[in-house]
Amino acid sequence: MKMDTFNKKCYNKTVKNTRSPINQTPLRNPGDALFQKRTWMIFEEIGMWLFALGMVAMFAFLEWVRWFRDVPPHPYVSSSIFLLLGVFVVIHVRRVAAKLRNYDLGLIGERYVAERLNELRTEGYHIIHDIPCGRMNIDHVLVGPAGIFTIETKMARKEVDRLNEITHTDNGVLMNGKGGWCGKALWEAGKEAEYLREILAKDGSTCLHVQPIVVYPGWFVKDDCSRKVWVLNDRYLVKKIRSLPLALSPENIQCIRLKIEAYARQKTAESDYV
Repeated sequence: MKMDTFNKKCYNKTVKNTRSPINQTPLRNPGDALFQKRTWMIFEEIGMWLFALGMVAMFAFLEWVRWFRDVPPHPYVSSSIFLLLGVFVVIHVRRVAAKLRNYDLGLIGERYVAERLNELRTEGYHIIHDIPCGRMNIDHVLVGPAGIFTIETKMARKEVDRLNEITHTDNGVLMNGKGGWCGKALWEAGKEAEYLREILAKDGSTCLHVQPIVVYPGWFVKDDCSRKVWVLNDRYLVKKIRSLPLALSPENIQCIRLKIEAYARQKTAESDYV
């Protein structure tokens, strides 16, 4: 399939001297193949034809202008415009391509973490993915015997030929000893947990504790889980959840799951996503 080939090229293309932290491709989610076909069809069957129609309309307009004004062609002017537009398009496409590579890496990360969380289903846990919360979205919500967890997946490419590690300290999250954009992940995770807690307490129910977690798949992460937000990798995430004491009964788990799913379905129906 064309879209599969396109995605594979994007997944394998990384920034110089870096690599993806994940060594295996995650399984597909239900309907992924159909969604890929739909996306590619919109681009190939609609977008390309509309672009061609626009180009023909532009040339037709220029010919009518020349016919009414009876003026000779001006190749220098049109060529200059073409070159300027060409430079702009190349710069714009390169910027968009960089964003697409990051989106592709993030998509792989979310699917990979979802696979890890699926290991907990047999132990009474329920997983709801991609829940809208204001201008953000909660990547994964885990509800089960040990409680309620919001999980924010963050993908970061590793540097080649060096020990790569993430450390969660009182000063924030350090990646290979340096700060940076990782600090925003803690703020996002905290806001998402607070948002979910407000949703669950809307009907007057007891305000339940929601544990925010940031997951860096494929990285070695140092965190003692003593702070408000936990920072873990995908392997220790499952191990940590299994080690926690029981906090919710099966009846409470079912009630909380239904509330979250109802909210997620409502917000999805209100959005433009089909």
